[in-house]
Amino acid sequence: MQRLGIFGGTFNPPHFGHLHIAESALRQAQLDRVLWVPAAVPPHRQGQDLVAIAHRLELVKRAIAPHPSFALCCVDPKTAGDRSYAIDLLHQLETQYYTQYISNDHGIEAADNQWFWIIGQDAFATLPRWYRRRELIPRCTWLVAPRRASCRHSRRHSRRHSCRHRPDSPVSGD
Repeated sequence: MQRLGIFGGTFNPPHFGHLHIAESALRQAQLDRVLWVPAAVPPHRQGQDLVAIAHRLELVKRAIAPHPSFALCCVDPKTAGDRSYAIDLLHQLETQYYTQYISNDHGIEAADNQWFWIIGQDAFATLPRWYRRRELIPRCTWLVAPRRASCRHSRRHSRRHSCRHRPDSPVSGD
């Protein structure tokens, strides 16, 4: 059985915050791998300007290249105008990372992969509105990355103010 993290998003563009979240989830949840899945056109981003999916895929590929436990996952890329739903992604990943069989004292038995959904606090707050959420929610352990209030910039902050992410900031599993 593998412990697999799903890190979906637009990654428009991928940045250090994304890498920090994925690294924290990998370490804190003891994941075997984090699958980065750029969404072609997520439903909550309809009508927004997005860089072409091919370009975002390449940017993610370059960003995660130094990390052996990260993988770019291109499951059934959608064409422009098609929506990317989380439940469809999970179904595709379950098929791609099929059930493994293990041998033990009782013979051979199936060992399903354990799925972890890595998500930011902002996106997690929208989960009650996700398509087929009642099917999706119980099938994953949800790792929620908090949004640090001190990182929000306002006009009162000077341009020299910078947001520093601690490498050990928490990722919640509940």
